[in-house]
Amino acid sequence: TNEEVSEDEDSNDSNSTIKPSQRMLELAQRQGLSNPWDKFPDARKLWYQWWEGKEKAKGQTPSLMFLWYLICLERKKLDDLLKRPIHLKMSFNGSTDNALDIYCSQLQYQEDPKEERSKQILSNFEVISEEYFTIFVDWMKSILSKKLIGVSVDKYKQLALFIAGAAELKISPEQVSDTQWNHAGEFIRSPRNKARELLDENNGYPEPKGRWSQQKGQKQQCDKAVEIVRIILKK
Repeated sequence: TNEEVSEDEDSNDSNSTIKPSQRMLELAQRQGLSNPWDKFPDARKLWYQWWEGKEKAKGQTPSLMFLWYLICLERKKLDDLLKRPIHLKMSFNGSTDNALDIYCSQLQYQEDPKEERSKQILSNFEVISEEYFTIFVDWMKSILSKKLIGVSVDKYKQLALFIAGAAELKISPEQVSDTQWNHAGEFIRSPRNKARELLDENNGYPEPKGRWSQQKGQKQQCDKAVEIVRIILKK
């Protein structure tokens, strides 16, 4: 349907977001973390198989998926940062691409030993690598091995927002019933339809169209995603 096409387009990201995801990789390398998946061999195999041979795997899209997960988890901190990113010598132009770039620049700034008085606005690298990443791996392993087998990589962004919502609610995959998994799959594959069903709102799931703020911006989409995950996982 036209709606399904629109949702797929909304799940994709312009090539300009490759820049912030590349920043993430560079930061990890500077911290001496070559490949965080190596600590989780079973999940790593599933992750690589999921992306293997897919058009979406070109460039830094797998890293971008994890970045979307972080952005959703830290959307409130990022939103505050965007109001005054002066110390980064950057300005915010309202676009989502720019917001992601500022987020990654702030992470680099915080971890730079030259910045003795760096502002710890976002979670530090240790929290991201040891806590957030471990949760992400746990969910992806469950999703790809048994719970949502066959989910398309085209839905990587929606899947990232779902996992972020579960992480924010401190819910593990083991706590999710089969019925809840079914609802989760419907939301990931067709978010606007599921949003109408669960929120009882017409057009209740925002289509950011490249904008971070405003009524239907990316932050609002993240907020709605977490709200929907809360409804699904509390059923």
